[in-house]
Amino acid sequence: MISSPPRPIVTERVDYDPTGPREKFIVPLLRRHIEGVLNDYAAPAPPLARALDVGWGRQPFRKKLESFGYSFIGIDVQQNPEKFVDFTCAIDEPLPEGLVSRGPFHFILCTEVMEHVADWDKAFENLASLMT
Repeated sequence: MISSPPRPIVTERVDYDPTGPREKFIVPLLRRHIEGVLNDYAAPAPPLARALDVGWGRQPFRKKLESFGYSFIGIDVQQNPEKFVDFTCAIDEPLPEGLVSRGPFHFILCTEVMEHVADWDKAFENLASLMT
């Protein structure tokens, strides 16, 4: 059996603001686009709706989704410093039963993740299995 190399530790954003001159253009552009998509496709939440944030351990869009009425679950490959990642797992590996049992989810937010995923087929299979 071939084992995957260890996943790198990544510093995650607390918010979606530029952290330096190189990000001055792209980060605000991405933030506006993501917020627009949330406004267009996530609001308002249906009754008892659940949202899943995949790969954003510090969850900069959590408050926005909760303001729409979603209960929120976050997953990431590593725990964040604040210790509020609900499940530490990779989206392209077998999902923890606890996560599966919390679904299905009405909205899944997955940004800046897929470029780090080794097995896209498994990742999309897992995402589809978590949707309502």
